[in-house]
Amino acid sequence: MYLESVLSDNAHILKSYTLLLSSLTSKVELAICDALGESSRDLSWKQRNSTKKHAWGACTSIGTLLSFSNIAQLIQYSIIEVTLNELFRCLQLHNFLHEKITASSSASLLKVPHSLWRHCSSKCGSLGRGLATCFGFLDEVSSLRIMLCHHVTASLTEKSNLGFTQSVEKSRSHPEVENLTKVMLSAANSEDFCIMFSSQDDIPFDVEHMYRWLVSNDLDVHIFDKISLALENQRILNLLDVSIGQMFLTRTRHKHKSPCKHVDTLLGHDSNGDESDEDGDEL
Repeated sequence: MYLESVLSDNAHILKSYTLLLSSLTSKVELAICDALGESSRDLSWKQRNSTKKHAWGACTSIGTLLSFSNIAQLIQYSIIEVTLNELFRCLQLHNFLHEKITASSSASLLKVPHSLWRHCSSKCGSLGRGLATCFGFLDEVSSLRIMLCHHVTASLTEKSNLGFTQSVEKSRSHPEVENLTKVMLSAANSEDFCIMFSSQDDIPFDVEHMYRWLVSNDLDVHIFDKISLALENQRILNLLDVSIGQMFLTRTRHKHKSPCKHVDTLLGHDSNGDESDEDGDEL
């Protein structure tokens, strides 16, 4: 009798959790559709403003729900995947959405425990597409900052300089995005990186910028190992320029300070061969 009661209570909790998560996700989706002009109905200014506020609050609440990974891991992967994808879309479409929605979405994604990312790894595409999203976001912000430097030194009016600065600040890289990227990288496996590379048509990002970011943050060698394993996939090799793959693989060898068998195979080197040009390949 006691066991039946516990099971019934757990089922009720899971049902309530699922319904609440789905409801909050739909509020975020509505704000995105409205921002893109894809809403099924015409909204007044007041309704649009309310939609933005609801989406902002929903993003924050979703982060709290996902922080309970012991519950989140018990519901269907498809439900978690839809929610994560909508939060990542907020980052992808940050130029169209209110800054508070973008900031709350990145903060909520950062609340996702490492255990839940590992749980979702390879079982749904959210982790791979999420990495593509973050690298695209960081690349865009980096480019905007370079443009800002050029505009500040150009002969523009003080007013136009101010407007451009505010535009860049609105889409600046929140610290949460960089921290989120590091968390997801540590949880990802080679299949997640395959999904990331194969998502470039839908979620474009500069692979060279990604490489530079990885190097500048001096991330763990195991991350480079998993990327190298993904590059063994012929489908991924066909998507990337040979020099890109070689760049990652050479870096992996450098991180190990000794030859890696699968890296040597891809580079066409004998593991006992001459490595005198290794530093020359390094960027």
